[in-house]
Amino acid sequence: MPRCCIWGSTPCSPFPESSIPPEHIKAVFELRLMCLAGFAPALDRCADCGTHTPADPRFSVYGGGVHCSSCRPPAQGKSLPLCQASLAAMRHVCGADPRRIFSFTLDEPAAARFYRVCEEYALAQLDRGFGTLDYWRAVKE
Repeated sequence: MPRCCIWGSTPCSPFPESSIPPEHIKAVFELRLMCLAGFAPALDRCADCGTHTPADPRFSVYGGGVHCSSCRPPAQGKSLPLCQASLAAMRHVCGADPRRIFSFTLDEPAAARFYRVCEEYALAQLDRGFGTLDYWRAVKE
């Protein structure tokens, strides 16, 4: 069974109840699935100036890369704010061993940025909406 299907084969049974928030699982799944599908984002350095630690990092959901806020390309579509913690989480998810993919924590503001960027990136790259995502949002409200 492909690794991307293992998480979907049982309804999150590998995770004890309330140990990992559902939003966290969803974001990790979205980002890792994009990597497995060949849409891995360029997270190792700023796409413009090349620094490995971008100041006030932002993520281009259509360009699929990280950049400094000062290097932000003027007309390259939607760019979402990150922080160093959420950028580190994205780097971890893209490169971690599947058994260690959930072995990180984020504070609330960093987690919110991470969740939003992962969802927006998947939607932008796949260029479509999903009924299940609409249902997820309706249930969360």
